[in-house]
Amino acid sequence: MSKIFLITGVSGGLGRAFAQEALAAGHRVVVDRIECGISPIDVLISNAGYGVEGTAEESSMDDPRRQFDVNVYGTVAAIRAVLPYLRRRRGGHIVTLSSMAGLTALPARPRTATGPAPGPRRQGPPGRAGRRGRVACRPRRRR
Repeated sequence: MSKIFLITGVSGGLGRAFAQEALAAGHRVVVDRIECGISPIDVLISNAGYGVEGTAEESSMDDPRRQFDVNVYGTVAAIRAVLPYLRRRRGGHIVTLSSMAGLTALPARPRTATGPAPGPRRQGPPGRAGRRGRVACRPRRRR
């Protein structure tokens, strides 16, 4: 059965790869329209985000603000946009991606870890808050 995917951050990297794979599998991918005039979104892949290179003292305070706007608030906005529809239909999927720097800092990228921490989590079906689904894979922990 064909599904409708809404994918953010499709200009390159993982977002583009997700879009290409979804299209190759016969699904439909939309980038800028949500639930309007097409059909209901079945899968949100919130992938937009970026890191800022340079030392903390070399960067202005506007750099982390812009980064938070995209990496954190952009993800929250995308989820808030589709969640009411998913809850109403009691179905659908939300996938969020973030940087491995949520687990460990990278040299010359002091704020890369400011986005949501990675780690696959699967919440139960929309509308059933508090119930967790199974996690298909877990990130490896460093010792």
